[in-house]
Amino acid sequence: GESNATLVLGGWGGALVGISSLDDFDASENDTGDVYAFEENRWYDVRLRVTKAKMEAWIGDKKIIDCDVEGRKVSMRPGEVEMSAPLGICTYATSGVIRNFRIRKLTLDEIPTNPQP
Repeated sequence: GESNATLVLGGWGGALVGISSLDDFDASENDTGDVYAFEENRWYDVRLRVTKAKMEAWIGDKKIIDCDVEGRKVSMRPGEVEMSAPLGICTYATSGVIRNFRIRKLTLDEIPTNPQP
């Protein structure tokens, strides 16, 4: 839609993953928040799929986010992070490296026509 959100990878000291913000709740406070054990000096394959109905994210083959967003308020945490809209990559109190970054539009075959709850 017209809104933006943040895919959090390694927040709150390095282990939080999730989407900020949903219904005005950060990743640490909504149903997408979870803990993931990241290893130092290791590359991770991260995929994010966003449709009108869902947000999904994977680290490697593990699906870490499977969230229905239809009818929910999707927004960004107020403040500096909003300056990264509509697409940005940032770190906080750490460093990170990005490689092989790709973005593409989904084909019709890749968009769920009847998302499951």
